[in-house]
Amino acid sequence: FLEHMVFTGTQRWDEEEVTEVIRRRGGLVNARTSREDTIYYLHLKADDSFLGLEWLTEVLFRPKLAEDKFEKERKVIINEKGGQFGWLEDIFEWIEDRGWGWNVFRTMRYYFWGADTSLHLPIIGRDKSLHAITREQMQAYYQTYYVPNNMTLLIVGDIDPQTVIEKAAALFGDLPSGVLPERPPTPPIETSQKVFRLSGPNINEQGQLMLAAPLPGILHPDRHALVVLSEILETNLTRKI
Repeated sequence: FLEHMVFTGTQRWDEEEVTEVIRRRGGLVNARTSREDTIYYLHLKADDSFLGLEWLTEVLFRPKLAEDKFEKERKVIINEKGGQFGWLEDIFEWIEDRGWGWNVFRTMRYYFWGADTSLHLPIIGRDKSLHAITREQMQAYYQTYYVPNNMTLLIVGDIDPQTVIEKAAALFGDLPSGVLPERPPTPPIETSQKVFRLSGPNINEQGQLMLAAPLPGILHPDRHALVVLSEILETNLTRKI
């Protein structure tokens, strides 16, 4: 929801200008939210790197989060997730919980993490949560987590590193850090071997084969190397199949 809202206008640009200011220079902007982070990214000419940093400054640290945009974005997000079908979600979960379903990803996550963790919640939200959230709650979340010491700036391209550091310091250097809440505990992970076979009604005639293994958490130094290894394995196994 917050990812949507920062695109609805900043202190410098209105809703249309937020994206057009980059597109007019031949660039593109977008964002995505996962279970553990939100990423705002741009693709621009190296010569326009300072504009890109200015854009990040406006969107991340000066959004208006305007009240008149809040209800509009609520409707947009509900449509984006496919409409309001909360009662169907409950039915699907009831079927899956009894082993009559076909969602191997959900089954594997529940086996590794257990049932009592928010990691199972859909990222885009459910009907009940999307209708319940208030603008005040969103503002409180923004003020807590959208602080420099909770962010990472990553720049890739034909740019002199020292120049980038100087530009970033000029834009972000005076922004105050925040007091971050304690990270939620990592749920204990099941490590014993288990084989699942699901035979519920599928939406097509395809089968699904999944191999999963528990790995260290997000803060482990080997995390990124393991992501690369996962991509290599997936590519090789898919080619062999």
